[in-house]
Amino acid sequence: MIYISMSTEKMTKKRGKIELPKEMKLEYIGCERYRLLDNIVYPTKHGIVVVKQGFTTDFASVPRFLWGIFPPDSNYAYAAVLHDWLYASKIIGSKKISRRTADRIFYDTMRKYGVNNKIAFVFWMAVRLFGKKRWKEAKGV
Repeated sequence: MIYISMSTEKMTKKRGKIELPKEMKLEYIGCERYRLLDNIVYPTKHGIVVVKQGFTTDFASVPRFLWGIFPPDSNYAYAAVLHDWLYASKIIGSKKISRRTADRIFYDTMRKYGVNNKIAFVFWMAVRLFGKKRWKEAKGV
């Protein structure tokens, strides 16, 4: 079992008293996949995202040859788990969302967790350019 703790120090100083989740509890299940041990509840302007316990993720789907530059479990890991869930479920609450909305939440969450604007933009652009197939393949959770 592993615990990932996300720092919100930068966000707190810049944005006041916004409370962001600070921890994810996950279990490594092999093949670069992790299982969520507790629900994640994350507020967005589109509604509250609830990532269900038991959901599996690979964090950011970064090709292995780029892990030296962009490790999949860096400070964008929380945003990546939300994004994986949004692609898998295609809903927030009971409301269907578009791929564009899921990708925007990914970008906004990275920025809230202190990811540099340029890096967040690179990840956002990658999901916009290469995420269409994965979005279409998802059958819901």
